[in-house]
Amino acid sequence: MSRDDVAKAVLGQLPAALAETVSLATPLTMSRIEGRDEAAAVLRELAESLGIGEPEFIADDDERAFVTFVGTGQGREVGLFAVLTRGSERAYSAVDLYARPWPSLMSGSATTSTCRYPTCPPGRPVASAPNRPAFPNYRPTWRSTPRC
Repeated sequence: MSRDDVAKAVLGQLPAALAETVSLATPLTMSRIEGRDEAAAVLRELAESLGIGEPEFIADDDERAFVTFVGTGQGREVGLFAVLTRGSERAYSAVDLYARPWPSLMSGSATTSTCRYPTCPPGRPVASAPNRPAFPNYRPTWRSTPRC
């Protein structure tokens, strides 16, 4: 697999590089995302949301590939680091993503955000961070509304 193919796999543009049973860990999910189609869709959305295109650095060997990207979130630079682990069929069986700085991925902090959900009193600050991620189609699976 070429270095361009490795970068395309991280961007979700080359799903065939991912094993059918690939698992994906992102900075925004509590548990791993399982399956090629879902993982590729999440990777595409992350790349689009952060404006990521060309990789900054790629290193790979027989077992793993490492890719870094620079994008933007909330007008700030965001670094994305991907670790891809090869499975027995040479396709990637695991993708682990790390991002920094973390606050740039969020739409606000607990001290500056105001709750926008009907369960909270109007204008009350959000007591739990993260409030809402910068990714428009992200839907938390662990609770439906933030604590106020």
